[in-house]
Amino acid sequence: MLRPRNSARAKAILYYLAATGRAETRERLAGLLWSDWPDKKARDYLRGEIFLLSGLKPDYLVEVDGRLALNPQTCSIDLAHFCALTEPSGANVDDLDAAVRLCSGLFLEEFDAAIETGGALYLEWLQEQRLGWAEALRTVLYRLAESTAHTHQRLDVGVAACTRLLMEEPEREEVHRLKMRLLALAGQRTAALRQYDDCTTALLNELGVPPSIETNALYDQIVAGEVGLQSAAAAAEIRPAPFQAPAAAGHFVGRRQERQQLITWLTQPQPSRVVAIVGMGGAGKTALASEIAHQLRSQFADGVLWASVSDNQPADILQSWALAFDKDLSKIGNVEARAAAMRNILAGRRTLIVLDDVTAGSDIELLTPGAGDCPLLITTRDRAEVAARSRQIIELPELTTPESLALLTFYLGETDVQAEQEAAVALCTTLGGLPLAVEIAAQRIFAAPRRNLARMVRSLQAAGDRLTHGISNRSVRTSFQVSWEALTPQLQRVFALSGMFDGRSFTAAALAAADGDTAAADTISDQLEQLTMLSMLKLSGSDRFVHHRLLADFAGEKLAEQADVTAARLRYAGYCRSFVQQVSGQYDALEPEWENLLAGLAIAQQLQAWELVVASVDALTAPWFARARFTHARQGYRWALEAAVALGDDQRRARYAYYLAKVHLRQDEYADARQLLESAIQVFQSRQDQPRLADAYIDLADVALEQGNFAESALRLEAAHTIYQQLHHSVGVATAKSRQALLAYFEDRNSDARRLCEEGLNGLAEGDGAIVRSRTLRLLTDLALRAQQLEQAADYCRQAELANHTVNDPTESAAILYAQAKLDHFLENHAAALQNAGRSVQLYRAMGDRKATAIVNHFIGRLYLACNETAAAQAAAEYGLVLARSLADAELVALYEEQLQLISGLVVI
Repeated sequence: MLRPRNSARAKAILYYLAATGRAETRERLAGLLWSDWPDKKARDYLRGEIFLLSGLKPDYLVEVDGRLALNPQTCSIDLAHFCALTEPSGANVDDLDAAVRLCSGLFLEEFDAAIETGGALYLEWLQEQRLGWAEALRTVLYRLAESTAHTHQRLDVGVAACTRLLMEEPEREEVHRLKMRLLALAGQRTAALRQYDDCTTALLNELGVPPSIETNALYDQIVAGEVGLQSAAAAAEIRPAPFQAPAAAGHFVGRRQERQQLITWLTQPQPSRVVAIVGMGGAGKTALASEIAHQLRSQFADGVLWASVSDNQPADILQSWALAFDKDLSKIGNVEARAAAMRNILAGRRTLIVLDDVTAGSDIELLTPGAGDCPLLITTRDRAEVAARSRQIIELPELTTPESLALLTFYLGETDVQAEQEAAVALCTTLGGLPLAVEIAAQRIFAAPRRNLARMVRSLQAAGDRLTHGISNRSVRTSFQVSWEALTPQLQRVFALSGMFDGRSFTAAALAAADGDTAAADTISDQLEQLTMLSMLKLSGSDRFVHHRLLADFAGEKLAEQADVTAARLRYAGYCRSFVQQVSGQYDALEPEWENLLAGLAIAQQLQAWELVVASVDALTAPWFARARFTHARQGYRWALEAAVALGDDQRRARYAYYLAKVHLRQDEYADARQLLESAIQVFQSRQDQPRLADAYIDLADVALEQGNFAESALRLEAAHTIYQQLHHSVGVATAKSRQALLAYFEDRNSDARRLCEEGLNGLAEGDGAIVRSRTLRLLTDLALRAQQLEQAADYCRQAELANHTVNDPTESAAILYAQAKLDHFLENHAAALQNAGRSVQLYRAMGDRKATAIVNHFIGRLYLACNETAAAQAAAEYGLVLARSLADAELVALYEEQLQLISGLVVI
């Protein structure tokens, strides 16, 4: 899906090219979108918008002979799909239904508000398209309803199509008749007769005429039972209850007591039930939960919802649940608000909800149904995750020996198990009744026919004697030991070294470095693929590998047994430093490696390789800040400070204290930031390090500003400004002026703020200071909004985005999205405002900037109120109030309390 940078006109270009399906000249596009502007200015504006789309070239956007077009080979366009699905010949019910589902509203609904200034011709085109596509949709809806009536299939879809048509054109008598017939065919005679009443009312209100002879005749036929009725089961297909549980295992054994207890808890009459299954990995928690869901399916009229929590984000889970009820929450960007909307959907329903594989730290509050008749079943390895929520907890034990034998028989067959009954019992006893262990052992036996049950038992018993530490359950470890012993020495070495990554994904190059032979990366890659085929590794993408969690623990045990484990760990830490140095600035290459790089740094710190620690941190500093990896940076700088002290390097100690202070500042920990900055400033002053001293003054001014000490902030900024001027540092001067302008803005000195912004920008050379340029233009955007100069604000915001485009700084990106959201709000384009504000919150939350998150979230609450979505507004406000209180920010707390009072008043009304 194409996602152009945040610009309405950039999107308008894409939408126009998608709708027309042809290449267009730049002159045509400029004339459409800036029809009220002079030609030169229109072309200039177009050039800027096309620059915003440059990231889509050449894969999605192509230009030939000065004409722009979307690449038909790579772009999927709903309008084209709609036309293909609705061909007059050959379109069946499924095709027509799929086409209708592509149309969620009017063509580019409400988009005209985003470009209403200067784009008259585009708006005319937009209106023509809306009329044309609306008529096409009405035609397809009627065809769909007729097809379902003719085929007697998917009658619910036909009823929905008629309902949608009548919402727009209630006077269409033929649609009323079609809906009556469909309802009667589905066995809903009462609803069909009620539809006749609706038809009569609509005709009298809209046209002043009674129903026709045909409609009256159909009514009589339905009353007489002459229109064929389907069974109640077929009628129920109108609204099938969702059932998302995995398929029931054909070999589920045992757990009789546990199943009975869970069923009792989940079906007893009491609200807000939370029931949990706790057990180690491989104990069969998911299989038991699935079995329960299938047994209780008939008792939950509104279905079963399922979520694999460890593999999916809450926002995605909530959307999948909503879609199961034919609802769409994708336009609600704020996950807390989305959760509130989901609770509203579940209100009054009887639905079983299963949260599978809840791990430590999982944010399941967003997935709980709240009060009502929707019990919650949780599976987890960690009892602490559910102990505070419920006392209805099943501790899942191992299978009994007869149950293990039944599972083993499923995999190997009754003949083989009976032939070695004694060995089969010994095998199940050795494995301790863990389903995963039984399955692994059975698969190994099945895959290697010469390895009989007795030989497997001897192998497992010997392995159990040797291994006493590591994975929490001995039987799993012994099963893995069998696979280990089948490996060649080379594969054993590679598997052991893969324990370096502790469950994180990794590349062959990284493992080759730990092995000490970087030239052998290709050979290592081949060996990793062999391990993948043997189910001891999994592919993660095209060139990365990852372990199952238990196998990662087992690999860690084998790593500890390697004679050169310390040297291998040190080699890996050195590789991490070199990797960062080599790909500096290539953030796509760094993205999958962040956790590995921190692990490499931790190894260097643990081994007290202090020079390696400081070299690694120096290499990581720019990427950490460029990609807002503040949690990693916080830990890294603490280790770097430890290294600097050990090395007796005061200059580095001051520098790392300064960087750590910047992290604390970004994450709203102002007291810690001040202490570290003041300590660093003393060293910078003593060493006459003027550039770093000025930078530290800027950050200390930010701390003072956040703490409301405007006088101190002004003094620090003036000191920084003086130093930058003496150094002829134009970017530094612009930075100081931008902060001084922000201070003036807070003090309502608008003219001073504007003057300082312009002075700072005028002093910057072309291409210099992208971030300060963007920050200054953002402030000018806010100043223009304050003065109600919306066109100028839009221009400043667009320029800020262009400036940040070269560096793509996450902090600045989040701030620009918030600025754009405020502009959208002024233009009353609340849907776009919610989308941009939601994206801004996501970025701030990922960075750990809680105050910025709280500020933008408050704005989101205001937007929901503007859209009359009080439930979503209340959810956002409640979340924000908790956040504001955690920050101990009295002003934010007061704002949220006021917002909640306003919402409460609206609800009462």
